[in-house]
Amino acid sequence: MELDHQNITEGQCRVAKCNHDAVAIADGKTFFSKRAPLVPLCENDLARAQEMAVQLGNDLVWHEFEAEAAPASEEVALVRPEEALKAELVTEATQAQEALTEVTAFEIIDSDSMTFAADVLAETKGNHKRLDDKRKEITQPINAALKATNALFKPALDFYKRCEAGIKVKMLQANQRAQVAAQEALTAAGAAAAEGDTEALTQEIAAHDDAVNLPAADGIQYRTTWKFNIIDATLIPREFLTPDLKLIEGHVRHKKDATAIPGIEAYEDQTVASASK
Repeated sequence: MELDHQNITEGQCRVAKCNHDAVAIADGKTFFSKRAPLVPLCENDLARAQEMAVQLGNDLVWHEFEAEAAPASEEVALVRPEEALKAELVTEATQAQEALTEVTAFEIIDSDSMTFAADVLAETKGNHKRLDDKRKEITQPINAALKATNALFKPALDFYKRCEAGIKVKMLQANQRAQVAAQEALTAAGAAAAEGDTEALTQEIAAHDDAVNLPAADGIQYRTTWKFNIIDATLIPREFLTPDLKLIEGHVRHKKDATAIPGIEAYEDQTVASASK
């Protein structure tokens, strides 16, 4: 794409040899070069500019061309939506930090200050809800798209996982059979040697060698780890047991100050419930 810097006609595309009406004004820095100006573009060249911006790893910054508007200039501010959001959130964070500083220094000493505190609390919760709702406007479509994408890939991925697990089980079983056969051949070879049966000894040694030399594919290793099964939970030592916090919490909420669990102290914990403005 070549820009025409000489024969400039108001309202027309700035691309050289193009005389179509402009439909948009794009920031040349996002698709052409770091020193490019704002560029009026027709519909076709706007699409080309978008492709060029993608190739440069940028988002094309542009706005619709207004025929009655004043000519575009370098001072026209073109702001990406994410940049506007970042600026808004920086301001929001500053205001929230200032509010926290005021709350930290604030003391409730009488009924008026308690009323003021209640108003501040309601306003704070309202601001939190407003900001969180805006966050969800962005994240909910993303999460929905992620969920839909995962659902599309899940069947094939699950089948491949089952394939992997199935073939690994078969390989382990084959390796275990080979180990058993090798041990049996070794035992039989020992018996043959004790009896002085040279022929049988030779056969058992060969059988042992065949078993231990089971072919293995490249990159395959057999690893041994120790696991466990609980046979009798009542015999497990105290240091290996973990309190059931959910069960204890439910019991304490039900019994309140009548809680009588050895090793447990029940106490009241007061909180403030409030509505937002």
